[in-house]
Amino acid sequence: MRPLSGRHTGTFVGIPATGRGVSITSFNVFRLADGKIVKSWVVADALGLLQQLGVVPRLDGAPATPRP
Repeated sequence: MRPLSGRHTGTFVGIPATGRGVSITSFNVFRLADGKIVKSWVVADALGLLQQLGVVPRLDGAPATPRP
């Protein structure tokens, strides 16, 4: 599993650009039938992303720390 990273430079789900660097992890789940992928799901750390953008407070009460 490798984190995805980028910079929040445009409006995202109604959140104005913050210019902050963000990094999230995700993974894919596949359902196979007859040796072929017939369904797939992506599970991503949306809570972590929103915390990095400063929209949701961290669970430990600490302020969000933007990446450089």
